[in-house]
This record gives sequence, structure tokens and C-alpha cells, in this order.
Amino acid sequence: MRRPVALLLSGAGIFLLGAFVATIVIWKLNDSGMIFTTHVIPNPVFEAVKKGHYDEAINLALADIHDENKDYFQYHQLVYVYLVRAYKDEPHREQWAGQALSYIDKEVSLAPDDVVHLLEVAHEYEQAGDLSKNGCPSYTKGEKLCERLDGPLSKDSLMVRDFKSPTKEIRQENKALEARFVKKLGAWCGGVGN
Repeated sequence: MRRPVALLLSGAGIFLLGAFVATIVIWKLNDSGMIFTTHVIPNPVFEAVKKGHYDEAINLALADIHDENKDYFQYHQLVYVYLVRAYKDEPHREQWAGQALSYIDKEVSLAPDDVVHLLEVAHEYEQAGDLSKNGCPSYTKGEKLCERLDGPLSKDSLMVRDFKSPTKEIRQENKALEARFVKKLGAWCGGVGN
């Protein structure tokens, strides 16, 4: 009877020793970065913007657009570059905000049915309006876009790039953005865009 107990205890001891050694090995490999690490590749467009190399960032963003009908979402990068440039370069702010607006309008025309993309575009209209001397046209476009999104977002869910997604949070975000547009239009534009 003592022999089976001794075998069981020695087996458990070997198992625990192995588990302890494996834990130490995994811990050391993790510390050295050999396992459980993710290598994040920085976006070259955003890196160029951080350095203030706006022309380089614009060229990189344009290079990411191979077929604008399929790559329309890549215009977000381009709009981002122009909006940051408008924010940073006050003497030329209107010029850069105008460039951003031209690409924002293009995004709407290229993806008229992509609800999530259009909600992002509505946010871009707000940012461009905030940077412009006369933001009223941008706010008006953004408000109309939010109103247009009310219909598709009234359903319980929608398909977003091959995935079924609930609309509650997206609908709430759209309503909040629409309310901001109404408030800005009322405060600065006499209630209507120009």
C-alpha cells in the first residue's frame, strides 16, 4: 500500500516541479519579448503628421488609395492631415480646412450607404466647421448627414463590413452629434446654414 502512495506523491512532485520550471521559462521569455508580445507598426501617415511633415503625410495618404470606390475609407487619413494642418497653421487655416472639406464631400459621394463611415464623416464636418471662419456650411452638411442616418439607424442592427452590429450606441452617438450641430447652427448661424 505504501508503494502506490509513494508513486503518486513522486508523480505529483515531478508534475509540480515541471509546472514551476515551465512558469519560470515562460516568465523569462515574456520579459525578453520573445513571446506574448505584439509588434505595433506605426501608421506612416500619422508619424509624418507628428513630425509636422504634412506634404509627406498627404502623399502617403494618397498612395494608400488605389481604387477610391473600394478604398474610400482611406480618405479619413487625408482629411485628418488637412484638419491637423489647419489647426496648426493659423495663417493658412482656411486653405487647409477647405482642402479637408473637399475630401469630406468626396467621402460622402463615394460611400453614400456606409452608415458607420458616414457618421465618421459627420464628425469631420464638425471639426472642419470648428476650424473655419464660417463653419455654418459645414455644420449644415453635418446636420443633414445625421438626419439622413436616422433612418438606417432606427433598426435594431445593421451590417457593418460583413458583421451584424447593434445600432443603439451608434444611434445615440448620431443623436448627440446632431444636437451639437443644431446648437452650433442656432448660436452662430441664426439657426440655419449658409
